[in-house]
Amino acid sequence: MTAPQKQTTTTSARRKMELSQITRKAVQQEAMGTDVNMTDFALQFQAVVKVPHIAERITDATIQRTIDGSSTLTLVINDYDRALLQSDQLANRLDVQIDGLWFRLTGADKQGDQLTLTFEDREIAVLRTYSRWKYASRDKVTRAEFVYSMIREVKEFDIPCVIPELHMVQPLQRYDGDTIGYDTIINKTKGMPTNPQGTKKSFIPIPSLSGQGGFNVTLPSDLTAKGSPLDKEQKQNAETIVAVGQQMKVGRKLQVVAIMTAITESVLHNLSPAQSDPTPGTSSAGLFQQQAGWGSLEERTDPATSSRLFYNAVLGTLKANPNATYTELCWMTQHPRADLNNVYSKYRTEAEQIVTACGVPGGDNEAPAATVNGQSIQLPTGAQFYFWRGNIVDRSGQRIRKPENTWTCIQRLADEVDWKAFFVSGTFYFISEDSLLKAKPLLTLDESADGILDVSGDFHNNKKAGTLTITALAGRWSIPPGCVVIVDSMGIFNGRWLVSEYDRDLFTLNATITLSRKTPALPEPAPAKGNIADIQTWVKTPSTPQATKTPQGTIIGPTPQYDQKRAELAKQLLALNGHGWTDYNTGVQQMRITAQGGMVDGAIGPVYLDPKVIAVVLWLIQSRQFNIGTFAWCSDHSNDGRSGHAGGHAVDIAAINGVSINTDSLQCYTLTYTVATMLHNLKGQLAPRQLITGGYGGHRDSSLTALSITDPRGENPDSYYGSGTMGEHCNHIHVGY
Repeated sequence: MTAPQKQTTTTSARRKMELSQITRKAVQQEAMGTDVNMTDFALQFQAVVKVPHIAERITDATIQRTIDGSSTLTLVINDYDRALLQSDQLANRLDVQIDGLWFRLTGADKQGDQLTLTFEDREIAVLRTYSRWKYASRDKVTRAEFVYSMIREVKEFDIPCVIPELHMVQPLQRYDGDTIGYDTIINKTKGMPTNPQGTKKSFIPIPSLSGQGGFNVTLPSDLTAKGSPLDKEQKQNAETIVAVGQQMKVGRKLQVVAIMTAITESVLHNLSPAQSDPTPGTSSAGLFQQQAGWGSLEERTDPATSSRLFYNAVLGTLKANPNATYTELCWMTQHPRADLNNVYSKYRTEAEQIVTACGVPGGDNEAPAATVNGQSIQLPTGAQFYFWRGNIVDRSGQRIRKPENTWTCIQRLADEVDWKAFFVSGTFYFISEDSLLKAKPLLTLDESADGILDVSGDFHNNKKAGTLTITALAGRWSIPPGCVVIVDSMGIFNGRWLVSEYDRDLFTLNATITLSRKTPALPEPAPAKGNIADIQTWVKTPSTPQATKTPQGTIIGPTPQYDQKRAELAKQLLALNGHGWTDYNTGVQQMRITAQGGMVDGAIGPVYLDPKVIAVVLWLIQSRQFNIGTFAWCSDHSNDGRSGHAGGHAVDIAAINGVSINTDSLQCYTLTYTVATMLHNLKGQLAPRQLITGGYGGHRDSSLTALSITDPRGENPDSYYGSGTMGEHCNHIHVGY
């Protein structure tokens, strides 16, 4: 291992840090083997702290990898001459690397000549440096989306994220102490049930911590696709599609739609471009015959990833067309041509049979468990619920706002609902234990196996959780935290367990592994009137007119008295430049002028940019998690009048998630339709006065035209704006206020 490169004065403020990760699909076994070279690490540490011979004084080193907080590295150093203590290194930002993992110094303890240094995950240490006040309404974002927005604020490096339930709205508690969450029956099974014939059921490969995951399902042999019995590959692909749908909690209807589409497009075979169409230059591939606009070839030919791409697209279709039929969802998502309706409809019966065989019975109106248990995802009328980063303390009756760092906030938000927030090899996970436990088990525990020294634990029916502690030889245990193991032949301990912690003394071969029994996820805490009272010091509400701050993306007025708010929004957008926002003309320069409180030069002279125009782009990026490309804020547009671009009241969206709206592809249509629908449905002060979207890929599209907004609303877009204007808006979306 080599020492980190010395930072010079010419280094960008955005530090070029190597992420502590191998690959997303690798089993993340860093520091778990017998090949951890402590000599190399000691020399690397000596080079970092610049204290001669300090490598020889490291008397102990331990590493703890956990899913219950931050992983840590602890070094014990004999600092008899106080060389390290008196150096200036411990007061600096001190990063060390061991076996591919990066850690940052967080504290030092002294006892006599011994100096104990504690390091934690470097990514977590960076998250602790972000602490500005932030909040968002539950009406607009989920708990997981709010957490994701904080992760995206990090400028030092991009943090890979695994958040399977990102868009899932969680149930609310019905009363104080309500603990009803998810079904806990999974704790009472052995984890690998058998079918009546006694053979093991198959596991479905889906991405997870270990690169594998699964649900136990068995498909009968009489299932067909286009009338022919399914072979082994087709069964496995069908299982994968349904498993990903189950993981994303999209519901049975969309799982049937996905199978219908895959049968139609590929007969459930994972086809390469050459197998799909031998014509040179074609790019359709995979189960859904997705073209290049959907993703890379690797993504489109990976059954799990391509399924996720399809579900994300069909969710947007369903949101825009809530009453769409099965076949309409197929062709609207796959090929926006109504004449294909009968093509997909032929295979609905086969798709229904496959989904049912995969263990997802029921019909369209199957109720979620939360509803059956009496829970709701809706707040009472008039109640307001917020997620926030920050603290409110009461001092002699006065409520005072204090900062809270991102990592502490994330841990609080996870603890409230008994989710897990942790890093494994540089990848961030925000996930319920329910999702973790659906991963494919990597081991069946045998306490008599070679290398297992002891297995101890406790499990009582009246306790929410149990633990097992395993003492093993390093190198003999290779299952990292966050993964699932099966306990068998141990009576009441049998079943699925999570690896929650791995502790290792790096100078010996002994390791201690802690397994935890699943605890039910908790509903979101929600007092009858919401939690607005907890943050009234900075949320503007009718009952608190003294509030001084408004949520990100909201505007309280367009008059000059709000110049400061306009400048704040411009600064927020500038901070996202290259990390969610791209402008293809002079928008960055115009935003810099606005951030300084200035007016931009337009076709009618100097004007202020309307803050609502900036806010709606921020809303799409921060709340809806899109990457947005823009142009024509004001200076870079012709004179279209004081109420248009020239007056600072409009912007054109030219690209979504890196896909130009001028691209003639299904992905472009899906993205354009999804964003245009969101803008069309906006309420309140961010509702556009104008929305012009005539088509995509340079040609007209009636479904996009229907989403246009006229002023006054309700007019025919073609007659109101003119067919020529609508034809000019087939490569961008015009949003005006």
